[in-house]
Amino acid sequence: MKMKLVFALVIAMAMLTACSDEDVPAESSPAVSITSGEATLPAEAEKDAPAESPASIAAEETEWPLETESMIAAILLISQSITPANPEDAARQAAYNGTETIDGVDCHSFSVYTDLSGRYENLGTYFKKPDEEVYYYYDAIKDSHRRIIIGDKEIFLEGDEPPVEMEIDNLETCIGMTTQEYTGGSIAEIPIITYDGQQAALEEYNWKNPDIESINDMLKNGIQQEYNEFITTADPDIETIEIRSYPFTTDDMLQVVVTHIQYPIYGTDGELFTINFDKVNNLAVYAEDIMAERNLTEADIAASAAELFEPESAGATISNVAVKGFLIIDEAVSFLLEANVDYLQAETWTHFFSFSPDNGRLVQLNAERLFDPEFLDEFDPPLSYQQTGEIE
Repeated sequence: MKMKLVFALVIAMAMLTACSDEDVPAESSPAVSITSGEATLPAEAEKDAPAESPASIAAEETEWPLETESMIAAILLISQSITPANPEDAARQAAYNGTETIDGVDCHSFSVYTDLSGRYENLGTYFKKPDEEVYYYYDAIKDSHRRIIIGDKEIFLEGDEPPVEMEIDNLETCIGMTTQEYTGGSIAEIPIITYDGQQAALEEYNWKNPDIESINDMLKNGIQQEYNEFITTADPDIETIEIRSYPFTTDDMLQVVVTHIQYPIYGTDGELFTINFDKVNNLAVYAEDIMAERNLTEADIAASAAELFEPESAGATISNVAVKGFLIIDEAVSFLLEANVDYLQAETWTHFFSFSPDNGRLVQLNAERLFDPEFLDEFDPPLSYQQTGEIE
């Protein structure tokens, strides 16, 4: 029913734009006609009423406003959704009644009726504010004027229950671990975001939180799949894997930095990515979003990193800078990078860096423990960063 009403109103908007007193289609739907004159309809139609249209029984002529035809065209379409046609509804019509005060405003009044084989049935009274695209439908049962707004906003009838938009509650949304294993020298800490899937606001999404599920699916099909393949194919005597997670929880955000690497390997600290979820706005956030907000590109960040890089080894330079994620801590943004450090007396090595555009700072991160545990969540059982001493 709601879909039909919205469809009818969209058509009505088009007709309001296209029609005027000088440009009205000569012919419309067989079930719709436009009739001038004043209609005075009894409260209840007599079964044996004469085959005489309400327009023809007007007590006196009423001067029509210039836009009446276009208003009637819209009202007839609206009425077909509010009062659906039946097989006998052969000639739905509308008549202009003059003006009537609604909400303190003099509105144009119209009666809508249908010819049921010579017997006219009143289908309701409609009103329109002169200077607004607002229509009122008089509901005799509720004895109220139900408002219909034609425009970009959501359409509903005043007096009915409007659609209630329920907000998704993330009070119980938190970071967990779907896999946490420490065997044979390997580390596997694979995060997941958990939430209350029974809340009514998620019913329209089949009891799933779409943005959280997109994050969890990325983890399931990415790092979890990598780990599953490793444990089924790797030689445990010579191969290990390290998947380390660093979770940050604040009132507004859930964020996890994940690093992963398989040994034996040489020349890299591994790979890095982040997951970031805005609890307040119920939104997965990506590095591209944050860069766009700050009018930054990856090339801008790479250029800044090259300028700020202070080599520990004389003559070393930084290259191939790639933005792999970000963190927001106390409203300050840090972009997390992978970059090559090219040494004069050694082979190139890929390291992790943190770049803070607000204070112009570039810091190389310790791949075995990126952050001080003081700023991270506490897990039970403890994660790898909780199991070692102070960062050197």
